[in-house]
Amino acid sequence: VFNLLNNANIYHKFFQITKINISTLDNFSFFIDKNIEVKLGLSNQREKLKILILLLNEIKEKPQDIKYIDLRFKEPIVAKVK
Repeated sequence: VFNLLNNANIYHKFFQITKINISTLDNFSFFIDKNIEVKLGLSNQREKLKILILLLNEIKEKPQDIKYIDLRFKEPIVAKVK
């Protein structure tokens, strides 16, 4: 968790963490600006945060349509709200 906060501090101009969920470490996640859940996991957090920035730039037109971004897998998953 502290690593995430240190890494996220670098990216503060791109997103703001509003809530952290650490109910289980396997499913570690946090919420950003527009109430988007980011499922991060524990490994490669710095790389995953870089990917998150790229994804946020792609969806900046309609962030309200995004329910969550899952970065725990090799290919990120972006879930849209219907």
